[in-house]
Amino acid sequence: MVNNMNPYSIGIDMVEINRFYNLPVSEHSRFYARIFDTSEMEHCMHSKNPYHSLAGIFAAKEAVFKAISSEITLNLWDITILHDSEGKLLVSIKDRCFNQENEANVLVSISYESGFAFAISLVIKNDRTIKFTELLKNISSSTSKVLNNEFRREGRDVTAKKAS
Repeated sequence: MVNNMNPYSIGIDMVEINRFYNLPVSEHSRFYARIFDTSEMEHCMHSKNPYHSLAGIFAAKEAVFKAISSEITLNLWDITILHDSEGKLLVSIKDRCFNQENEANVLVSISYESGFAFAISLVIKNDRTIKFTELLKNISSSTSKVLNNEFRREGRDVTAKKAS
């Protein structure tokens, strides 16, 4: 499925949480059913802030999609963001859970800040010839570029502000 994949790829996304508050689940059930799987909806609806969680899961799906869609054909609804018993995020793509034992390790992280949900995904092909330190150097510079592009796309200021 991902045999021709680059050694690694990164995806990032940010979603305004108010977009989900403006789409109440009770009024937009078809939208939610198209995008979110039953386990994702259950997790979000039982969380303290359901619309925060929905925005976060959506951003995570988009980040994974951006990281892996150039390598395999998939749709957003093919991606499921799961939580293990300790709350760690797991990614299932087309009913295949990716982890270190499979052909690729798909990692995702979600953060919330200033009314936005941010997610970043890292896909690492399981190739023992990749030097981990080299990978980290490349990821650092790639992440910086991706973040700047994402903020520009959203029309936000990308200038770093110094803490007082």
